[in-house]
Amino acid sequence: MANTKTLWGRSWQHPQVRPRGTNGEASAGSAAGPRWVRIGALLPGVLLASAPLASAPLASAPLASALLASMLLASAAPAKPGIDAPFAVTDPARMAPFGSAVGSAFTNYSRVAPAIATAGAPGVAGIEKARALGFRHLIDLRGDGEPGVADETRRAAELGLRRSSIPMPMDPAAIPAFVDRLASLLEASDQYPALMVCGSANRTSAAWALYRVRRGVPPLVAIEEARAAGLTPRGEVLVREALGLAPEAASGD
Repeated sequence: MANTKTLWGRSWQHPQVRPRGTNGEASAGSAAGPRWVRIGALLPGVLLASAPLASAPLASAPLASALLASMLLASAAPAKPGIDAPFAVTDPARMAPFGSAVGSAFTNYSRVAPAIATAGAPGVAGIEKARALGFRHLIDLRGDGEPGVADETRRAAELGLRRSSIPMPMDPAAIPAFVDRLASLLEASDQYPALMVCGSANRTSAAWALYRVRRGVPPLVAIEEARAAGLTPRGEVLVREALGLAPEAASGD
């Protein structure tokens, strides 16, 4: 049965599709191997692995055919203006650099989308490096009074690097309005590539998770993406509370 949640007055469903076999492997006798389908309209940027549909535990062949058709239509769907912008960039000049090109210029640097990167506090040297790497927009989730922000702001202005200040609230009740504003900044394709920063990349990764859920990604998938970008357990508590999720169970390891 589908698991339905309501987020900010909108609902999403996460169907529990379970392919036959462990680790998504094809059943015995199938030479086709795992089938990879990009669900662009439902899970932007996420690849789902499933066994060949003929071996999946579906009710009937017509249902399997309908599911395959819906997947193919979703993957071929045209990009939605704005919403898919961070992932629809094709011009190399508007793409965020990979970590190998950044080196040690930033702490916890992560290229979360082709046009968006996140990092910890850049410092003045990091602002200069960001400009040299081609970043056009600095999205700062810190408050103006935090260490280094004033100097970074002045240097960004001198270099012509656009800077947007959008302090991330710690009150879950203020998160919806924050995410609305953040979405408008992350989807401003004329300002790509964009670098989103905070003190340690904890807030930026949390904000990225909240933004991804706002755009239709299942919460647990978005949280896993954020973990890879530097989300700490403390930041995850805020994300889960804002999304109405139960705290993660403590590990038994």
